[in-house]
Order: sequence, then C-alpha cells, then structure tokens
Amino acid sequence: MKISLKIVALLSIFLCVFVPVSIAETAQTQCPAHETTGSLNAAQVPFHDMFLTQPTSEACACNTETEKTQPEIVLSRPAPAIVYTHKNLENCQHSKHLSKSSELRSYEVDTCYRIKELYWTILSPAFCQDGSRAVLSRFGGKTCTLGSRVEDMIVVDETILWRCLGMMGDTSSFAFLCDDVRELENQWFNPWFLTKATVVTLTLMRQFGFLSGVELAMVFYALRWLGLFSFLWEFVKTMCFYIVIWYLGSIMFLAVTVGIMMVMTLILLGYDNLCHSLWDAD
Repeated sequence: MKISLKIVALLSIFLCVFVPVSIAETAQTQCPAHETTGSLNAAQVPFHDMFLTQPTSEACACNTETEKTQPEIVLSRPAPAIVYTHKNLENCQHSKHLSKSSELRSYEVDTCYRIKELYWTILSPAFCQDGSRAVLSRFGGKTCTLGSRVEDMIVVDETILWRCLGMMGDTSSFAFLCDDVRELENQWFNPWFLTKATVVTLTLMRQFGFLSGVELAMVFYALRWLGLFSFLWEFVKTMCFYIVIWYLGSIMFLAVTVGIMMVMTLILLGYDNLCHSLWDAD
C-alpha cells in the first residue's frame, strides 16, 4: 500500500507539472500592518478564545513560515458566545460573507461572520497544527487537548481539514495550501468523492508516517484535478446523451411523419380506386 501511495504521489507530480516547485519557496503571504489599538498577537490568545474574538481589519490567511508575523486579533468588543455546529456551516458555506473580500468587518456578528472568522483562524499557521488535531479528534469523538469539546467547534469542513494537515508536515507544501478564501467555495475544488472517509483515511496514513506532508498535499492536489476531469467527463456524457436523444427523437419524428404520409397516400389511393370502380360500374 505504501508503494502504491508513492506511485500516486509521483503521478500527481506529473499532473501538477505546470505548478513549479519553486513556488513553494517564493510564495509568501504578507500580513498587512494593522493600525488599531488594543491588539493581541495570535500566539498570546488561547485557542478556544480565538473563536470569541473579533478582528476589525484584514487578517493574514497563512504564512509560509511559522516564525513570521502572526495575524493580529483585535478585541474590539465582547462577542456573543456561539455554539459552532455543522448545521451552521452548511447554512453558511455558500453565503456572500465567506467570499467577495478578504477583509473582516468589525461589526458583523452574525453566524456567517463567525464562520468566516474561523476560516481565517484555522488557516493561520499559529493554530493550524492544533486545529488539525482538533479536527482529527472530531471524527474520533475525543476531547480536545486544549480544554474544549471538539464537538462544540465547527471545524469539520474537508477543505480546511486537508489544508491544515499539509501544514503538519513540510513547509514546502504551502504552495498547494495557501490560497485565498474565495477558492474555498469553488465547487470543483472539493470534488464529490473527497468525502470525510477519504480525508480521515489519508489523515491516519499521514499520522502513522505512510505519507509526508508534501505527498499528502500532492495526493489531494491530484484528487482536485481528478474532480475537474470527472466533471468534464460527466459533461461529455450528458452532452452525448442529449445528442443521442435528439438524434433518436429526430428519427422517430421522421418515421412517424413518413408513416402518416404513407397512410394518407394509401387512403387516397384506395378512395381513388373506389371511385374508378364505381364509375366503371356505371
């Protein structure tokens, strides 16, 4: 199995040949300078309390190196305690609040805003490793090591999960993982077969050392393109289906039309012969 996974990783390299490996070394996501007061560095805020803070300016989705500047979390005013459930994520993952802009608005306290804030939190390298452990515990029903029940968190989205898993390994996998929030909503980015079972299986293989961080990122990147290819294949099959239906329908229409014309011709010929017979009898 380990050899087959290595082969899959090599095939994924071929699929991703247009993405230079050098991007992993040059892709840098710079956090903008914040002009706010009363801010705390993300490393100084407990993991559970991160969900109850409210940024007032643009946050940095992720950095290619953990030791770089971390995103600042501004405690502008107390936020209401919200229970994060999977249902809230399903209701909001296609909301306009999750895309259109990378700026977090200061007075947006609805559920969609909280989910968007959580996206940024999990994608930050300061908490990605802990966040990934929390997601893994979510599937296993364990208690989070940081003092809060994992079931109270909303970190169950597969896209966030495998992004964080890549950050557990080599930092060179950031070229595949550091993307904008807008790409979280691309339908072909998360193919239909990338189910929780697939993610958990690959995650466990990563945990037990069968896959490195780079190989895991490559596997998911290959799945991403396979999802696109499967979509194109479904489109081609659908188009062929409609073409065949149109072709057969056209043949049937012509057959019915010709049949009606033949019946009408036979009726007219029969009527003509009947008239000639009556005239000959006279």
